[in-house]
Amino acid sequence: MRLRIWLNLLLIFGIGSFTFSYAQSKTATFNLTLENEPLEKVLDTLSFVSNYNFTYNSSLFNSDTLSVDFEGTTIADALIYILQGKGVSYFFDGPDQIILKKALLIPSISQTFSISGKVKQEGTGVNISGVSVFLDGTTKVAFSDDNGEFQMRGIPFGSYNIVFSHVSYVNEVFEFSKSSAKDLVVDVELEIGEELLEAVEISGNLTKDKDREDYLEDFKRQFIGGSQNSQECILVNPDVIEFASWKEQGALFASSIEPVIIQNDALGYRLYCELSDFVSTSESVRTIGQVRFEELSSTDSRISKKWDQKRREAYQGSLQHFFRSLLEDSYTEEGFTISMIDNLEDMSEDMNSERLRDRILHETNQPLIWEIKFDKILKVLFHRELESSEYTHARMRAYKSDTKNTYGYLPLKIKPLKQQSLVELREESVYVDINGHVLNPTVLSIWGYWSWERMGDLVPINYDLGEKIN
Repeated sequence: MRLRIWLNLLLIFGIGSFTFSYAQSKTATFNLTLENEPLEKVLDTLSFVSNYNFTYNSSLFNSDTLSVDFEGTTIADALIYILQGKGVSYFFDGPDQIILKKALLIPSISQTFSISGKVKQEGTGVNISGVSVFLDGTTKVAFSDDNGEFQMRGIPFGSYNIVFSHVSYVNEVFEFSKSSAKDLVVDVELEIGEELLEAVEISGNLTKDKDREDYLEDFKRQFIGGSQNSQECILVNPDVIEFASWKEQGALFASSIEPVIIQNDALGYRLYCELSDFVSTSESVRTIGQVRFEELSSTDSRISKKWDQKRREAYQGSLQHFFRSLLEDSYTEEGFTISMIDNLEDMSEDMNSERLRDRILHETNQPLIWEIKFDKILKVLFHRELESSEYTHARMRAYKSDTKNTYGYLPLKIKPLKQQSLVELREESVYVDINGHVLNPTVLSIWGYWSWERMGDLVPINYDLGEKIN
C-alpha cells in the first residue's frame, strides 16, 4: 500500500517536486520568524522546525515573498496562514507527510438559464404538439404547443439530460452541460414509434405475462421500494408495464412504451417514469430510463408542511446530498464520514477520512463537472439519522437467511445503526455535476442504506435549488 501511494505521488508531481523530512505531532507547537523570504524557503524552514515532510509541485507558487512570525503555532495554523489566497490546499498523508496541491474551486451557482425550441416529425417536418419536454430527474417540464414550440425557464446551471417524450413517437434524449446564462435552443425531429414492444429475446425458459400479479408485486417492491415513504406510493397505471420472467435465473424483466406513473403521497410528488429497461435478480436491480417530477398541491397547510418535512428527510443523507457536500467540502459538517475498505466483509477503515476527498476528487476540463476515482470500496456513514425500522427489519431477515452470516453472529434483535452505504466503481471513474447529480450512474455498485432507498425516497435533482423557481 505504501509503495503504491508513493508511485502515485511520483506520477502526480513529476519533475520539480520537493520533499523535506522528519516527523512530529499535529498538536505540537513551534516558533518561527522570517522576513521577505521566497515561499519555498518558508516551507523548507517550516519543515525543519515542525518535523513534517512537504511534497508539492513548484509550479503551485509564484515568486512572491512572505514574512511570518509564528509563536506557539501548530502546523495546521501555520499552513492556513501561509496558503491563504493562493488556491492551494493541504492534507496529511500518514504521520509525517503533508501534501500540497491545487485547491478544487467549487463555484456557488445561483444563476439560471432557459431552453426553447421546436419539435417536428422526422421526414415530414410537421409540427408535433403535446410533446413532453423535461429535464431528467427534475421538476422542469414544458409541452410543445400547436406550432411544436416549447420553452422552459429558471433552470439552474449544471449537467442534464433533456428528454422529448410522446406516446406516438420514439423518445429522444440529449445530454448537455450549462455554465452560462445564455439561453439554449434545441430543435428536434421525432421518429414515429412502433405501437408494440419488441419481444425480449433471452435463451432459457422465458415466461411472459403469466403470474402477472406476482410480477407486479415484485416490481413495486424492487422499483418503488420498501421504505415508509414507498408504502405511501401508488402505482397509477400498472397496465402499461410489460413483464417477462426467466425463472431459472430468478430474473424479472419489465419495460413500458408509456410513462409509468407513481403518485408519492409521502413526499408530495407525481413521478412520470420513462422505463426503458428494468432487470431484477436475487443479486442486483438495474433500471434504465428517465423520470420527471410533478409537485402535488394541497389546500391543507398540514399536508404541505408534512411534504416539506418529508422531502428534507429524504434528501438528508441521500447519495445526491453526499456528492453535493463532497464537492463543496462540507460533507463533515453535514454529517458524513468517509473511508476506504478492501472488501464487503472487511468493515475496518484503512484510510482516514480527513482528506480522503483530495485523493478521490479531481477537476475535469468541463465546467461544473468533477471526476471521482477510487480503486477500493468507499464506505460512507451518515451520522445525523439512524436506519429506518423497515430497513432494520430487512437487515434482520437478511441475517436469518444468510448461511455465511458475514457479520459473525445471529442477533435476537438488531438495533438501528447510523446509516451506512458502500460504493464500488465498475469502471475507472464516476462523474458528478455541481448539483450532486451522477452523470454515469451505471458505473456505480451500491450496497447498504442507499441501495435500500428506491423511487419512493427520491427527490428531484433540483431539490432546494430549482424547486424554488417557478
